[in-house]
Amino acid sequence: MANISPKVDAFLLKRLPRVEYERIRICEIAIVDANGTLRFVALSDENLYLIDSSVKNMKGVLNYGDVVSVNYEHNYVPFLNGEDRENCQHVRIVYRNSAEFNPEETLDATSGFKKLGKQKVLDLYIRSKMSPFCAVLKNSCTSHAVKQTKNSKDDSSKETLCKPEHMKYLFQQLQEDILQSHDSVEDMYFYLKELLTAAQRSFSIKKLFWKNYSVLDCLLDQLAKYSLNSSVNVANSQARGARCDELDLCSILFDLIAEMFGETELLPDRSSFLVVDEFTYSRKLVRLCLNEPLMPESFSRPTKTRATAKLFDSFCKSESKKFSIEEELLVSYCNFLLSSQSLLFELVLAGVEMKWVNPSNRYDIKWLMQQITKNGNIKEYMRALIWLAMVLLDLTIPTTLNAHQSLWVYQIFGLTQNLMDYNYEVAQFIKEEFQEEFKYFFLPGIVSKRLDGEIPITEKIVAQMKVLHLNVVKVVEEPDY
Repeated sequence: MANISPKVDAFLLKRLPRVEYERIRICEIAIVDANGTLRFVALSDENLYLIDSSVKNMKGVLNYGDVVSVNYEHNYVPFLNGEDRENCQHVRIVYRNSAEFNPEETLDATSGFKKLGKQKVLDLYIRSKMSPFCAVLKNSCTSHAVKQTKNSKDDSSKETLCKPEHMKYLFQQLQEDILQSHDSVEDMYFYLKELLTAAQRSFSIKKLFWKNYSVLDCLLDQLAKYSLNSSVNVANSQARGARCDELDLCSILFDLIAEMFGETELLPDRSSFLVVDEFTYSRKLVRLCLNEPLMPESFSRPTKTRATAKLFDSFCKSESKKFSIEEELLVSYCNFLLSSQSLLFELVLAGVEMKWVNPSNRYDIKWLMQQITKNGNIKEYMRALIWLAMVLLDLTIPTTLNAHQSLWVYQIFGLTQNLMDYNYEVAQFIKEEFQEEFKYFFLPGIVSKRLDGEIPITEKIVAQMKVLHLNVVKVVEEPDY
């Protein structure tokens, strides 16, 4: 946690549960009313806390699940004077009214809260013009919605409170198993699934993952081995079942690395990884995400989405249906693309976040966009992703998207928006290539028919649609980094 006084840090450590303390992202001093009252404002992964200036009392004010909007207000504040008027950032938070809660009892995302339905406004005047507070808060709210959506799928994603030594032992065991199983697709898949589940349940696993690169080196080697190549003759129809297994292994490799990126932007070890050896790992990750997987020459993406939509929806919702080997190959291909874009989405977020996490880090969104453009496959990759969005949101499917499908849609459009914002060449391509899709199909009123309002990320998907619709159909301007 950067820029926090030792006194406040010690207070938070004493008052918060360990798992909550470890997830404090930022703590800033702020004026909270017209009387000039000062409070420390601390943001965790789940909640916003106010601490009095004497650092003796604190209260939990809101949970990110209650936040309606966060805005940086460019306005004149009459009750501020001198340096405060010049340097303060006015951050306005609109949230659904909840009962204040005792931080010592806040062990999960919902304890201590009672939704009352009415909206309240919290105005904070952060006493630093350079503070990333507003960006961190917005990012935290989005991360919270993603995490809650993952948690809504099943119990496997919910945080587990375990002693650090237990997590360290589990990680070391899984690390050993993964390194020893690199010649077996089946064994490797099993151990990767175990590590993915452990990372979803414990933040400690993510911290251990970024401590050294032995597991990561193995994961990248496996991705290169089975995405760009194959251990079987893919032209042989009898071997296509084995190729499906290899593609599925690649999917979980992408998913695992993406999970390790999630909510770890403040870890110094992760920031160092992005630039180590002159960006060697970062370049490799971008290349692996964007490269088309090796497929049989006879394979091609269907031009019609309806049949694929029905097939993929059945697979995603685990309907008891027997698939042909060609159908399984198509599903594995779709999963490969969706998992690769999940990782690319995290890499782009890391580039955007680096502006406020570590401005001196050379890995930033400008550098990343240069690498994406250099790859040469980004246009074909975006064709595939927009096609997949059409597949996922096909209106002939009578049921709404599940949590996993909703996250994919959110990531596809989040990635698309960031490319529109930061990559002029790709933005021009999207505008020219997908005018019809964004003008007539990717509209909130249409797409919302497939969205489940009970899934936390749904509200953000609708907001994405509104912004993207406007951006794609208007003139694209040169990005301002």
